[in-house]
Amino acid sequence: MLFFLSSFFRDVMPKKRILISTGTECLSGIRPLLGVGNLIAILSLVCSLALVSCGPETILLRPSLDTPSHHVDNGYKLMAYGKTDAAMREFKRSMELNPEYAPAYVGLGIVYGMQGDLEQGRTLMKKAKSLARNGEQKKEVEMGFERLDFIEGQN
Repeated sequence: MLFFLSSFFRDVMPKKRILISTGTECLSGIRPLLGVGNLIAILSLVCSLALVSCGPETILLRPSLDTPSHHVDNGYKLMAYGKTDAAMREFKRSMELNPEYAPAYVGLGIVYGMQGDLEQGRTLMKKAKSLARNGEQKKEVEMGFERLDFIEGQN
């Protein structure tokens, strides 16, 4: 912005040169071609741009990111990194958005199993089995039970 203004005044505004007592030339002033109204308009534009550039960043809400399936996907990714508490929050958020979404119960059941509470994990798997609506969800429930069996076998 400063570059624009400096080039504007350099190229558009004529310059007067005078000699100073040391014998060197310098810019003594700028003959005003612009009226006071135009100068105020430019100054207010500069101030407005300065204020806008200092404001907080805009946060765009993406409703497609706040869906039960998105939170379940995030939960599984967090589980893969061993962040079971964060994964639990994701699965619970999925359940808040849709209390009848079976994959959320499967994920939460696995998290409880990973944390050592296999009984709670199995209870959630049974709930997921009753909520499963299609073949894909039923298969996910079966895999959840198998995963809990695997966790139990390791202990």
